[in-house]
Amino acid sequence: MKILHGSFLVIIILLCLSNVYTQDNSAPPLKKIWEFNNDEQFSHFIIRHNTLYYSTLNSFGAIDINTGSLLWKKQITEGYSGTYIASDERNLYVTTGDGRLIVYDINTFEQLWGRPIRTQIGSMAIIGNKLICIINDGILSAINTETHDLIWKADLKILARSKRAPKHLRMSIEPIIKQNSLIISTYTGEIMALNPATGIFQWHNKLCEPDERCWATGMTVSENKLFFTRNTGGIVALHFHNGRVAWEFSLKYYTMAPVLSENNMVIMTARNGYLYTFNATDGRLLWLHNVSKHLYPMISPPVVHKGIIYLTAEEKLFAFDGAGRQLWEWDSGENLDGHRIVMLRDGMILSGTTAFYRFSTGQPAPLPPCSPEHDVLASFAWRCHYESRVSGT
Repeated sequence: MKILHGSFLVIIILLCLSNVYTQDNSAPPLKKIWEFNNDEQFSHFIIRHNTLYYSTLNSFGAIDINTGSLLWKKQITEGYSGTYIASDERNLYVTTGDGRLIVYDINTFEQLWGRPIRTQIGSMAIIGNKLICIINDGILSAINTETHDLIWKADLKILARSKRAPKHLRMSIEPIIKQNSLIISTYTGEIMALNPATGIFQWHNKLCEPDERCWATGMTVSENKLFFTRNTGGIVALHFHNGRVAWEFSLKYYTMAPVLSENNMVIMTARNGYLYTFNATDGRLLWLHNVSKHLYPMISPPVVHKGIIYLTAEEKLFAFDGAGRQLWEWDSGENLDGHRIVMLRDGMILSGTTAFYRFSTGQPAPLPPCSPEHDVLASFAWRCHYESRVSGT
């Protein structure tokens, strides 16, 4: 009887502690500040200072991030589709499906210069004074953003092993520069490292078989490894200095934009409704959590802030700690469609297929301000829905 009585007391104590834990870890007081609706599906967006720049299949424009009001909008030539955008501190760079690279002043929105492109559009990025882009089939170019001159070009067809080249030799995700290497990934699944000053190839690898329709959906980097998620599923870690596979986790579901946390953990989500975490060194699965039981889950890529992992699934926003404990979930009341969260100084921007929503925590600056890093994060937001149309698959 004493043993049973003691067990009963333990159960009561645990229930009380559980109740206290739930009360202390409720969702923050999020309030909708504004909502922006569009009649077209967004394909891509970036945030610079107080402006959100977006693109759709037939237009591109700018939204005031403080008020949610439309600042300007431009249509592309009727009969063509696709736009992609990138920016630096001064200019907005736009590639369009009707064969143009157009550059605008980021403050006045005045058109400054442009040049023709002879390929389908893909990702591009501004790195230093270089616009890294593909303006001809299979040719990677570095253009000086000040003089508009070509700095170098690299023929990706030399190394590509895909039967789908050269038309699909376009960048599927934004390139990065680290340790004097420019890392790119194409819609044919090629991963290449080049010297950013000269365009000379350093190494090459492939995420999939030559005839497989496979490409990287996201990339993150540690001091010595590159981590890629794939549209065909799973995550691959490559050694940074030679591109060889360090470890791989296979999965049969579309996986999205990995992030690296401060405690040597790589985090990703997949369209089976799960959040996955791995040891970045050896690829050990640390923990996973199901956030959606829908037949076709609309789960977002994860975002990490101060050790907390955030993601959305359907209408809900979730928060987890590094040990895999769910801290809270919050129903936004909006159909978020699995798009990325962008953290702001006083809250966040959540997004749907044709809408943006800004929410405030109602607290003084609990989240980081907008920064150039957010451009890279935000730019993956729509590819889950858009890239198959752009890639021609």
